[in-house]
Amino acid sequence: MTFVSKIISNLKANPDRICIVSGLDDSKREYSSGEIYNQVIELGSYIRSLITRKDATIGIVMQNSADWVIADLACLLYGITVLPLPLGFSRYQAEFLANQCDAFLIDERGRQVLTEKWQQSITSNVIIVPEITSQQKNTHIAIQPPPTISPDWICKIIHTSGTTSRPKGVRQSLGGIDTVLDSLLQRVPSKHHKTYLSVVPLSLLIEQVTAIYLPLLSEGTIHFLEPELPLIGERNCKLEDIVHRLKYVGATAVTVPPIMLDVFLSTATKNEELKKYLQGNIVITVGGAPVSVEKIKALRKLNIYVYEGYGLSENGSVVSVGTADVNRIGSVGKPLPHVTVRINQDNIIEIKSSSLFFGYSEIDPSACSISPDGWLNTGDIGYINDEGYLYVTGRVKNVLCLPNGRNVSPEQIEISFKDQLGVEQAVLFLSHNHRLTAFLVINSLFNKDAIQKWAEEAFSEVERPDELWVAASNSDEWLSIMDKPIVQKRKSLAEILQSRS
Repeated sequence: MTFVSKIISNLKANPDRICIVSGLDDSKREYSSGEIYNQVIELGSYIRSLITRKDATIGIVMQNSADWVIADLACLLYGITVLPLPLGFSRYQAEFLANQCDAFLIDERGRQVLTEKWQQSITSNVIIVPEITSQQKNTHIAIQPPPTISPDWICKIIHTSGTTSRPKGVRQSLGGIDTVLDSLLQRVPSKHHKTYLSVVPLSLLIEQVTAIYLPLLSEGTIHFLEPELPLIGERNCKLEDIVHRLKYVGATAVTVPPIMLDVFLSTATKNEELKKYLQGNIVITVGGAPVSVEKIKALRKLNIYVYEGYGLSENGSVVSVGTADVNRIGSVGKPLPHVTVRINQDNIIEIKSSSLFFGYSEIDPSACSISPDGWLNTGDIGYINDEGYLYVTGRVKNVLCLPNGRNVSPEQIEISFKDQLGVEQAVLFLSHNHRLTAFLVINSLFNKDAIQKWAEEAFSEVERPDELWVAASNSDEWLSIMDKPIVQKRKSLAEILQSRS
């Protein structure tokens, strides 16, 4: 039985149980398992009556909501490949992925993005999900039984960024995601999935896994923010509000990017009630970008435990994860049971598993390669200690080759600078004269002499920047620095800063 079949079986067996809650207070809307089950069957039958090609792909252009969950499950149950399109994509990025879709499932927010931002017309191949129940009833579409599906079926095409503006599409199988979910349920107790607040876009595979599939497999409840509230990573998102909503819904687990560590620290020091909630009521997993060890240590001093995870879409979103029983500060935990990890001669992390992807829909210079004997070169640099814990220290494509022949990975150095008082942003690169340079965006608390003295003690001669470019965040001077020439970076300094934020 696949994870989709298990979820459908759970929904059908407990029809009165509330499995999805959207919004808070006056805007609160509860969905029973029976309601979700019926809408999944109706939508899946309706789509199959319109699209008969067995290898059809449907793009989901929707905000996080119960409708997103219904659309996703309906497609998976009826053998229709899902391609989630991030609402934050540019028109060019969206057009590129949209060309792979036979049809689209949209909601009102999706309609606005499709027509206003991406300038696409509403045509016959666009299905508006909230209207689907009435459409299905009015057209008297017969309910169809779900087909039998092979584990090798490509159930999703997941976008992942590359070195060009065209997103790669990772082709992931039903069996691959199945295996990841089985491993996670072995590693993480099911009680942690009882209440989950979705705070990042569902277009990310990791959020589909943690916010939809794990809770529904564990008979938990998924909570969504009010429709008008921005998610983490979207413009105007108020990160402190996210923490308050986690407590409000009583979330037992959440997966967040590293930017939330600062928010957890600040709210815990200001609000005793929130601190008590974070201390033992919720499992916090962080990943997706380099993580500050110092901030994790600072949170642990407050008895707030944060666990690191590591993964990539090419392996079904998760490679390793830390838990209360399996954790070391600075480590991304131990590999999941179905994943084998090794470190090659260049210190690059390679993995072999039964959840590896089935190739890309578009090849990009940053694409991961697989050796003839099945090892995926992740492009990440790291090591494994004697206890089997995995550590990720950088990215191959970010490695700076110094004139003296030595190599430097910038990620941890940048994090160390950002941990210092008065430093808001930090990026390491080679300047036009091939000198190792740190560009710091600072505030009024910055003390250059103190930072230089600290850097002398904190870094080796190879890692220590030769130059510091400093600019205040509240002035326009840092914008002019963006135009300075740099080498060994394909992106502009502005893009590098954005990617490090």
